Amino acid sequence: MSAGQRSLALSAVASAAMAAGLASLAYTADHGAISAGIAGVAGGAAAWLGMRRGLPSEEEQRSRRVLSVGSGACLFTWGSDDEIWFSDGWTEAFDIPSGRHTKPEVWLGRVHPEDFGALVHGIGAVRSGEQAVLRQHYRIRCGEDWHWFDLHARRVDDGGAALVTGAVQDVTLAHSMQTRLAHSAFHDPLTGLPNRALFLDRLEHSTARARRNPLHRFAVVFIDVDNFKVINDSLGHHAGDELLDIVAKRLATCARSGDTVARIGGDEFTVLLEPVDSPDDADKVALRLRNAVHGSAVVAGHPVEISTSVGIAFSSPDYTDALDLLRDADTAMYYAKRAGPGNQRRFDQAMHESAKRRLSVEAELRRGLDGDGLLVYYQPIVSLVTGHLDGFEALVRLIASNGALISPAEFIPLAESQGLIDKVLDRVLADTTARLAEWSKVMPDIYVSVNVSARSVGAGLVGKVRDALALHDLSTARLKLELTESVLVEPSSQVAQSLITLGAMGVGLFIDDFGTGYSSLAYLHQFPVSRIKLDRTFVMALDGDHVPEIVETIVTLSASIGAKVIAEGIETANQLEALIARGCSSGQGFLFAPALPGEKAAQLVHERRGWPLTTTPRPALVSRAPTASA
Repeated sequence: MSAGQRSLALSAVASAAMAAGLASLAYTADHGAISAGIAGVAGGAAAWLGMRRGLPSEEEQRSRRVLSVGSGACLFTWGSDDEIWFSDGWTEAFDIPSGRHTKPEVWLGRVHPEDFGALVHGIGAVRSGEQAVLRQHYRIRCGEDWHWFDLHARRVDDGGAALVTGAVQDVTLAHSMQTRLAHSAFHDPLTGLPNRALFLDRLEHSTARARRNPLHRFAVVFIDVDNFKVINDSLGHHAGDELLDIVAKRLATCARSGDTVARIGGDEFTVLLEPVDSPDDADKVALRLRNAVHGSAVVAGHPVEISTSVGIAFSSPDYTDALDLLRDADTAMYYAKRAGPGNQRRFDQAMHESAKRRLSVEAELRRGLDGDGLLVYYQPIVSLVTGHLDGFEALVRLIASNGALISPAEFIPLAESQGLIDKVLDRVLADTTARLAEWSKVMPDIYVSVNVSARSVGAGLVGKVRDALALHDLSTARLKLELTESVLVEPSSQVAQSLITLGAMGVGLFIDDFGTGYSSLAYLHQFPVSRIKLDRTFVMALDGDHVPEIVETIVTLSASIGAKVIAEGIETANQLEALIARGCSSGQGFLFAPALPGEKAAQLVHERRGWPLTTTPRPALVSRAPTASA
């Protein structure tokens, strides 16, 4: 190697050392490495300037050592005659003596077999002039271990002679840190399973592959742990974590080798089944996964039974977005959960239409709450003793933007699940108390009963009722609250205190749908119940030849606690006659009138409307078509 070539080589080595030093800055925040990187840059610059001043050979050697130590890199120069010069750093890192060598295998022979081809090809490309700069990440044996190194090299031309100069630097620690960071970014820290991001990435690849090849078929299984909140709340979050880890291990053990099991959040897991031949095959694999998870386990020292609800969505050409497939699997899981713990369902078009309808109803509900689409109708409650109007039941109605009536059976459960039910109650209380203020001027004893969801019964209910009545200076006796038995059977201390306070204020409590769900009657003595509402299913049975004994039982029971009975859903004269004969005090239903808009209800109040209590069928007060079933 000529003096000129050595000068050019050392200049290029200095540049490579600069790159290596800068690389150390990028790879790690370790202060020692940063210092070494800075020294490499400074040393490289000094050496480069020194070469331009024509330092003697001894100074060249000293500069090489400064660059090698200062940069923390192993420097090399590869001549066109396969002669390689190694810096002192190679001795410490690989036990390769510094100086000149004529056998490249002293270095390349240590490279990992999987990285050897790419490294040799890259160096060859630089030596041949195919490319000017090379940066390669590869493994090399250091003692008994494999270390990761970064190589920075460049080609130097001098009068037709070509040199490759560069530096290699140990980045094993930085590589390990990057690997751990990459793993944590795409894996759940609790279970070690792929997380939502990695699952969606793989799902997107499967979806794209299916678009290219319609014969490629796969499925998404969505798994939700039943009663997880109960375990988490009763035994503690550490117990919940332990349960999730058990479920994860059971799923991973049972899954096929090509499937992806992931935890995407909370108590929700997903499995990408790929490939599967048919929807039936997907059902079978999902069933096997479900059976693997179900069973006994000990969590935080307590025996528990694990079950899951499973939804399945099978791929089809219609899916172009991976999120749609995940959404549909989630929807199917929701239907499985509705069927009870431990069930599974496969997504179908009916579910899709139902989900769209749910979104549409939610949008209409929010619009109704913001505007005038949420209306209060009033169904008359008639005395079965005098035939006179006793009061009304307030029934909320949702009018869609196209004018269609949306059933309370649709929007009330949705309002509860979306946290909107209190706003609905506010709207009903406001309308009801405003109308009562007018109606009580004509009928001082009139009342209106308002349905209250179990989710609205709590400390805030007392204040809502008190404020609504006070706004119109109304007596508490004018307002009644209708509650289902589920609220009263096992109330929390807060709910119980609220109901007792309301009773003490003089607000009457009605029990709705009595006798349809619970056998315990102890709560009847605990709370000030003034009315019991006989469910329409019992009233409908009065049209038959045999009158259910439960009707007489409820009437007798009510009398024993000082409460009266209101029969719901009276539609025929036979039903009315049977109820009167058994001492039922009041009733409501289409035989008298459907639920009416506030203005029409006001007409009944001002007319002091009465109904003859005969067995002769009477026409409906208004057409049923514009209103929903009461």
